[in-house]
Amino acid sequence: MTPDTTDNNVDNDLTISFDEDAVWNSKVTAIRVGDTVLDDGQYTITNGQLTIKEGVIQTPGNYTITVEATGYQDASVVQTVNVGEFSTVQSTAVLSPDPEDWVYLPDTNELKLTAKDQYGNTIQGYLFKAKVKIVNQENSDVIMDVDGTSYTCPANQTMVFPVVNLASATDEDGDVTVHFAVQPGQYSYRLDIFLNDGETMFW
Repeated sequence: MTPDTTDNNVDNDLTISFDEDAVWNSKVTAIRVGDTVLDDGQYTITNGQLTIKEGVIQTPGNYTITVEATGYQDASVVQTVNVGEFSTVQSTAVLSPDPEDWVYLPDTNELKLTAKDQYGNTIQGYLFKAKVKIVNQENSDVIMDVDGTSYTCPANQTMVFPVVNLASATDEDGDVTVHFAVQPGQYSYRLDIFLNDGETMFW
């Protein structure tokens, strides 16, 4: 048997191929993922393909898939299952200090972003993007620092800066922290966080 190496993640069906044998197919009594026997509705066998349906395996890892058939030796293969695509439902953004605790606008903020797939598995190496807007009502330049980059808005102007990658991708826990410093003054700002497509806003 040959493992699936195309879109082999928790979001998709897993299609394991083998040499078609109608007699062997008819003798199959069980499909195991590790020690777990699958229900009939969780897989199909047809035309030289064993398809394990999306959602059966919800955690990334390497799994031994075993086919048991009466009168035949067990056939098995190790299938790698990767993390799924970014989920806006499961992923989080936490601002610190909490705005509900503000007495005044803090000078320095931290925004912790956590990337997860639809099953809550953390995604390592995910690269968020950011966009900054500053409305300056001061008679002098305003400088705002975001994620190690300085943004300067001239006096009495509004600046919308291009979308840029964050300095770091998410770590093994799916986390990345954005620091941004806000100086006192008569101005307002907006920090938007986008998914890695640079178009879908997340925060």
